[in-house]
Amino acid sequence: MRAYAVVSVIGPDRPGIVDEVSRLAAERRCNIEDSRMAVLGGDFALIMLLAGEKPQLEAAGADIGKWGREQAMSVLSRPTSAPAKAGKPSAEIAIEMPDQPGIVARVTHFLAERGANVENLETSLRPAPFTGTPTFAMQMDIRSSGQLPLEELRKALQDLARDEDIHITVGKAL
Repeated sequence: MRAYAVVSVIGPDRPGIVDEVSRLAAERRCNIEDSRMAVLGGDFALIMLLAGEKPQLEAAGADIGKWGREQAMSVLSRPTSAPAKAGKPSAEIAIEMPDQPGIVARVTHFLAERGANVENLETSLRPAPFTGTPTFAMQMDIRSSGQLPLEELRKALQDLARDEDIHITVGKAL
């Protein structure tokens, strides 16, 4: 029977990490069905959804864990349920504003209060053109629970943008 696990790997960045982890999964005949990878500061972070038969999945998790100990990487592997049927997010939201602490917390709290689930979120800090002022950018895909239609959510986000001096763009998912 097909089983699933979420595996995360975090540690000092260097070339070859993705190659080594993906090879360990493939050697146990496990499939990487979904993943996110990034270099954050000087560390590499990977989170992936592995699928396979339960014994192979457990063996892959053990192999990656052993590799992680040898490489001074933090590895966590845990069973999870089968992915939900693929569906499109209700909306894509893009935010830009001068950097300040608490932006992610304020926006995600605002969305959670309205029954929206954040399904994907990426943030970055980059210098603004011309001035070089640190500018925070956040892009996310959300799914509404149906409590709040997209147009009402868009209006509520525009009110938040005005109150917080945030540039927010809300679009329907493609």
